[in-house]
Amino acid sequence: MGAAARRCCRVNSARRAVPGELSHPLALAAIALLALNDHVLKGAGLLPAWLTGKLSDVAGLYLFPLLLFALGSAIASVLGVGSRRWRVQLARLAPAATGLGFVGVKLDPAFNAWVSSWWGPMVLDPTDLLALVALVPAGRHLRRAAERAAATPEPPRWLRSLALVSAALACVATPRPMMRRNYPMWELEAARRVVGCMNVAAWVSKSGKQGLGVTLELAPQGEACELAILGAEVQLRDGDRVRAAQLPGPLRLTGEGHVYLPFEFDNERAWNDGKRHATLRLELSAGGERARWVVPMEHVRHAPHVRDRPIEPQRDAGSSQPALVPRETDPGLPEFAQPPEQAP
Repeated sequence: MGAAARRCCRVNSARRAVPGELSHPLALAAIALLALNDHVLKGAGLLPAWLTGKLSDVAGLYLFPLLLFALGSAIASVLGVGSRRWRVQLARLAPAATGLGFVGVKLDPAFNAWVSSWWGPMVLDPTDLLALVALVPAGRHLRRAAERAAATPEPPRWLRSLALVSAALACVATPRPMMRRNYPMWELEAARRVVGCMNVAAWVSKSGKQGLGVTLELAPQGEACELAILGAEVQLRDGDRVRAAQLPGPLRLTGEGHVYLPFEFDNERAWNDGKRHATLRLELSAGGERARWVVPMEHVRHAPHVRDRPIEPQRDAGSSQPALVPRETDPGLPEFAQPPEQAP
């Protein structure tokens, strides 16, 4: 082959460096669906959450093999190694690699965490594997594209380039995390001790405009233990004292139990006045021992906004039972006199 012919082949390869598979009507529809679903429909309340999740999976599993094939073909064309046999092999490899990666993300927690660390949050849900059926039409599309003659007319280059960029952005650009406004809340420091025959732990389970609520976790050391809460108050740094709105009577426990102590005051004003520190003061009696327990408290707001997702229960090492953790603060719930839900 002469120099002129080689130059002509390189020019033709460069012109065809961006394949036209992504400009197919089905591929363009998948791009539009993926972008619309991830950035408009998700979280808008127009469709059920399970449906928007499955739509993303189906559109992404159809589109991603086409994107891999287009990128691989473009690189091979530029390097001058894009033979028909190579394209056929790539058409088989792209759906297989996509399927294996998707299965790993949905079934393997370690792989899911690794991918989510650089791709974005991905749900570990085996039911999403139903979307793997989208690889069937994607594979057929690629096989036809790989076997197509080189002389087959391609769509305009601008359309092929636009489709390639749009597909890449639709696959890579994850939807923005759902955020909501964060509010100040009271926190306790190292709130755990033993009083007589009772192990006692405390945490702030509610914190809102109208006050706060403290939950006590009670666990007897023996078969049975009786505990009495003789007093409970929150003392703010300026000296203001807020007593618990109600105290329970003596408790005789043979197993783990919980007590809720509501403290009603203008908590919004306390924050606006710069009151950031206080102490929780409890007077307890258990197993013939009487103790006064003073626990430092801090009024904090960790960030202006937080992710809008439920807090999963933490688990103690070596135990299958969820550990008790502070529940998420909800300033819109003023019912401080109601007991909290029992931990599972």
